[in-house]
Amino acid sequence: MDIFAGCGGLSEGFAQFHDSERTGFKIALALDNDKAAHETHKLRTFFHMFPEGKVPDAYYVFLRGNLELKDLYRSYPDDLREVEKRIQLWELGGESFPDTSLHQQIQGAVKTDADWVLVGGPPCQAYSYAGRSANVRKAGYEPAADHRHFLYKEYLKILREHRPSVFVMENVPGLLNTKIDGRHVWHRLLEDLIDPYSTEPGLLDPSADARHDGYRVYSLVAPDRGLDIFGAPMLEREEFIVECENYGIPQNRHRVLLLGVRADIEVRPNLLRPADKELNAVDVMGDLPKLRSGLTSAADDIENWEEVFSSALEAEWWNNFNDELGIRKEMAKQINKYVRRKLGRGNVFVRSRSNRKPNELADWYTDERLEGFCNHETKAHMASDIHRYLFASCRAAVASRDKKKKDRFRLSHFPEGLLPNHENVKGIPNAKLSHSNFADRFDVVRKNQPSRTIVSHLGKDGHAYIHWDPTQCRSLTVREAARLQTFPDNYFFVGNRGQQYRQVGNAVPPYLARQIADVVSDLLFRARNGSQ
Repeated sequence: MDIFAGCGGLSEGFAQFHDSERTGFKIALALDNDKAAHETHKLRTFFHMFPEGKVPDAYYVFLRGNLELKDLYRSYPDDLREVEKRIQLWELGGESFPDTSLHQQIQGAVKTDADWVLVGGPPCQAYSYAGRSANVRKAGYEPAADHRHFLYKEYLKILREHRPSVFVMENVPGLLNTKIDGRHVWHRLLEDLIDPYSTEPGLLDPSADARHDGYRVYSLVAPDRGLDIFGAPMLEREEFIVECENYGIPQNRHRVLLLGVRADIEVRPNLLRPADKELNAVDVMGDLPKLRSGLTSAADDIENWEEVFSSALEAEWWNNFNDELGIRKEMAKQINKYVRRKLGRGNVFVRSRSNRKPNELADWYTDERLEGFCNHETKAHMASDIHRYLFASCRAAVASRDKKKKDRFRLSHFPEGLLPNHENVKGIPNAKLSHSNFADRFDVVRKNQPSRTIVSHLGKDGHAYIHWDPTQCRSLTVREAARLQTFPDNYFFVGNRGQQYRQVGNAVPPYLARQIADVVSDLLFRARNGSQ
């Protein structure tokens, strides 16, 4: 069961787990209140209704944009009914559906006398550093009154009433340092998860005889060191952070992950196994069709775009800029290179064959039946931003050749006349821009490194996710963000483009979730077979 499921990143990893000896997983129930994410998850679950290699051709016709979704579903009414039973639009913690109705849904979907797993990540806006910073600026904001801090209690209700064998909870590292009324939320969360009965009595009011000893909570990356006198794991808070780039994810994404095992299951989980090799952005994006950005400041045709693109060399902001790295020369070279390419902007589906170089994730991403790439369409940008993107990507290319691999782009690197017209920039001396909160507002995805964390804010602007190729001069497409998040290519995101970016940015990387599923499956297999 997946709660706060979003578009289904955790579910996908569990559904994709296969082992010749151990039982796999089936999504019994998934709940979320985001309509677009719900539709994406529903479509993906429809895909998983069919055995591997037996997905109907109509699914791929839809992905290529030649069939309406309603017509795809109309051809498979029985499968659609089963999907709609499992994937439900539901606001946990809201007033639309009472808890009694939720418990009835769970009882109807999950065989609670068998092994089952609860997964999910309560919304993280209240815990994230960006979210907390925004909240502090709000007049009269009271953390204790923000219900998002306590949505994890929806977990407790399910743990208390339905006793899953295992649970997996995911959230942002900011959770570890968030305080309410002077006390860390982390300590309260851990206490509640270890003993769900320590809070108010459950709706089903189980008798004392039906109670159990709660859960043991483990880290997925730090060895178990036993329990303290309060029953909490003897681990530091930071030892629950999973650094995704160490586990085959081409992204510097750090997340808190908790693995809870019901106390009557006397088996300890294994840890996630680090990957043999770190994957870089180019490893998973390099084969995607090259695209140019669009224009918002003029008619979006190829002639206007090329004029804006090439006019950067004649811009006034060069006049007082000390170009010691030779960025202008690099820009001239890249502009000449573009003229030979004549790139398009992509589309909902781009027909293309992958020229992927073999790597660990090649089979994970690729589906030969797809014959192209979905959700691969560029944003339109202002002319001034196109110049900023061109400058930033050329500077990154030059710096990389100088072996400055860790060099990050900062606002202070821009010529003064190219700085954005923003209240966080106006009047700030260039020397201080490097240390402002806005310093890394623009940045380039380095092709020879894992990307920075993919976030839902990509739907609003992509300034911090500039493609490394100056001839493309743009921010990332939804498909590129999905590749960095390890979504397979045949995973289609429903909704407008902003909704698609939000779904991708909010998700747990499915390839990481598949590794977690392996740990959970192994634990349950050993528990059933009486081995430690």
